[in-house]
Amino acid sequence: MSWVSKMGPFWCDRRTENEDDYFEYSNIDVTDHGLGECARKSIILQHVASFSFSGRYDVTPLQVKHGIPEDVKGTYDIDNLWTCKQLLDSCKTSLPEPTNWQEAIERLAKDFTSLVFSTSLLQQINTMPYNKTVYDRMRELCRVLEEYLASRDEQGNRTERTNCIVREFFQGDKAWFSDETAQDKRAFQSKLRFLDSRDGTKREYSFHGKIKTPQVRVYFEWPILPEQKDIQIVYFGPKITKK
Repeated sequence: MSWVSKMGPFWCDRRTENEDDYFEYSNIDVTDHGLGECARKSIILQHVASFSFSGRYDVTPLQVKHGIPEDVKGTYDIDNLWTCKQLLDSCKTSLPEPTNWQEAIERLAKDFTSLVFSTSLLQQINTMPYNKTVYDRMRELCRVLEEYLASRDEQGNRTERTNCIVREFFQGDKAWFSDETAQDKRAFQSKLRFLDSRDGTKREYSFHGKIKTPQVRVYFEWPILPEQKDIQIVYFGPKITKK
């Protein structure tokens, strides 16, 4: 803690030059601290944020003034984080967007750890050119599936939150997720068999999430048993049950 509290500031690149090099936050001189460097970078339009330990700094933004109180040359609002979750979320959103399907699937696997992504997904979706709209929609479908898992109680039973998720996303004419019709299950029986990652066998999976433009489907195992802690995604690709 001595190193953390006394040996800062912490940044890897060279200190930003500023002719009038004096900065304050809440009447405290922060010129030689992280907030001072954040303000210097803000002046030259670089994107910055600060991380603070919980306490008097657990607010955002932190308003840093440039110059002495008698001659304030500018005020800069610094985005501030103070919890590990905020820091982790910020790191994730700051990552560059995927530019191809392989990067997209790798990102999904890292971000949604309660979902098991089949090794066949890349081959399935690679029949289509990379599409950011499809990727963004796929993220939303994965988010709902993870929320479903997380909403259950310790025994894996549904809670009121789980029931709300089911009503909102699994029921109704515009549901995000649904089962294939009995007719389509018969007509496309062989095409609805996908690899089970748990034992390597092929099984029939007919429950799916929908991406409408272009027509893409995401098949996954359903229903989920109470003792089950994850959900397999077994297919991600063009719509199979086209008439």
